[in-house]
Amino acid sequence: MGIVERREKEKEALRERILAAAEALFAETGLAGVSMRRIAARIDYSPTTIYSYFKDKNELLGAIAGRTHGDLTRLFQEINRRGSPPLETLKSLIRTYTLYLLDRPRVYELYVRISHMEMGEDALVETMGAGKYRVFQSWFSAIQRALAEGSLVSGNPRTLFLLIWNATHGAIHQRILHPDLPWPPPDTYTSHLINMIFHGLERMPPVDNQKLTRRMKP
Repeated sequence: MGIVERREKEKEALRERILAAAEALFAETGLAGVSMRRIAARIDYSPTTIYSYFKDKNELLGAIAGRTHGDLTRLFQEINRRGSPPLETLKSLIRTYTLYLLDRPRVYELYVRISHMEMGEDALVETMGAGKYRVFQSWFSAIQRALAEGSLVSGNPRTLFLLIWNATHGAIHQRILHPDLPWPPPDTYTSHLINMIFHGLERMPPVDNQKLTRRMKP
């Protein structure tokens, strides 16, 4: 490896250390409690070094948000490319999102402290720093398609989305907030969550009363 290549790797490694330290501090204290000096102290570097990578903490926050949303967007796009039925797509999106955040509790704590949510016409819009993200648009689209094909009970897609999103976040939040409770492994936990969410939403096949009557006769 040449000198230039090695220096680039070292710069990228330090950038990742800065982002990790900032992410932890944002999650611990919120936006107001973080300064470039505190980030520098966390990794034993001077504030000048931090400023050579990021001009201020808002730019740092934007880099953290962009990386997280970029990860989730790529994961969601991979699921959508499979071409599965909409209800199965929706379940895969929920599973992937839940496991992603359970594996990254600091990221979740950061978003709870700092992000702001508002409902747009066809998606939930998340504001973090100067960035606005529509990471849940694929969920909303899957719900609309599932409603159109009749695999979900009829209802307002925005209401259904909010109920599903709220149930998912509640499950993530409680597990991260109370890690010492006897939770099952993350994959099992996520499967139970999905089953619980959709137990009352999946459209059941109509009951054939004649067949039921014949089965009940002695």
